[in-house]
Amino acid sequence: MFGDRVLSFIDGRENRIIKIAGILSIACVVAIVLMLIFGNINASTGKTFLSINVAPNDAKIVIDGNEYTNGVYEIPAGEYDVEISKENFDSKTEHVKVGYGTTTVFYSYITNYEGLDYFRRSAVDINILSHIDEQEVKDFVEHYRWLMAIDSKLPVKKLVNMNSDKKNARINSAEVAVSNGTNDSRCKMAFCITIRSNGDNKTAIINAAKKMIEELGYKLEQFEVIYDF
Repeated sequence: MFGDRVLSFIDGRENRIIKIAGILSIACVVAIVLMLIFGNINASTGKTFLSINVAPNDAKIVIDGNEYTNGVYEIPAGEYDVEISKENFDSKTEHVKVGYGTTTVFYSYITNYEGLDYFRRSAVDINILSHIDEQEVKDFVEHYRWLMAIDSKLPVKKLVNMNSDKKNARINSAEVAVSNGTNDSRCKMAFCITIRSNGDNKTAIINAAKKMIEELGYKLEQFEVIYDF
C-alpha cells in the first residue's frame, strides 16, 4: 500500500521533475560553454611573459636566435630551448614551456672551474641560486647566508695586550666590519671582512681579529679579508 502511494506521488509530479532536470542540464551546458569560450579568449588575448633569471647575471642567453639578459619579456606562448653561455664557463641548454596568459619564471645557472664558489662575488647571483632545487646549490646558499649573518654581529672592538719593550703595553685591536664592492672597491666578493687599525703591530692585530671571529663561531679564513692599516 505504501509503495502504491509513492508511485502515485511520483506519477503526479514526473513532468515537473523532468522539466526541472532539463533546465538544470541546459544551465550546466551553457556554463561549460561560456567557460570554454571565455577561457579561450583570455588565453588568446592575455599577455604572456617569460621571466629569465640566470647566474651569473651577465651570462649570454639565446632563445630562438634572439639574445636576452636577465629580465621579464613578453613572448609568444610555446616551448623553447634556452641556451646559456659565458666565456670560460660550461654552456648549457634547457627547455622551458611558456604557458598562455601567464608569466613563466625560469631559473638556471652555469659554472666555471671555481664551481659554485664563483657566485660569492654577487649577491644577485646568490638570490638566483636560492631558487634552484638542487641539494648542492641549496647547501651552498645556506652556507653563504650563514656567513652573511656575521653582519649583525660586527663591528667588534677589543683591547689586546702585547709583549713589547714597554711593560704592559696595550693597543686598540682592529675594528672588524663587513664591507662590499659598493662601499669598498677593494672588495671583489659580494661581501668582505675589513680589519682596520692605527696600530703598528700588524701580527697582533690580525691575531686579535681571528680571535674575535672565532668567538662568533666563524673562521677568518672563510672570508675575503681586507686589511686597512
